[in-house]
Amino acid sequence: MAKDANDVLYKAIKKYPKRFAGFAAIAPQYPKEAAKELERAVKEYGFVGGKINSNINGKFMDDDKYWPMWAMAEKLGVPIYLHPIFTPRRSGQSFR
Repeated sequence: MAKDANDVLYKAIKKYPKRFAGFAAIAPQYPKEAAKELERAVKEYGFVGGKINSNINGKFMDDDKYWPMWAMAEKLGVPIYLHPIFTPRRSGQSFR
């Protein structure tokens, strides 16, 4: 889905290149694939970075699992936008 979303976004940016820039949709649930898609979107489409949620299935983005994705962003010299979402609940915790 991320690849398809990026292809659609690229078409919109290509149509109005002075109005838009793109942040690649990447799926951190699959860190190695996310790294490859970030690389493709930046190198082929000229996207300026990536975007992800602040946690995935209760794991925060600083978990070792996600390091391939962060390493690719560093290699490419692009930012990753962390879209804030609710933090995962731990037993006994409340949002109040």
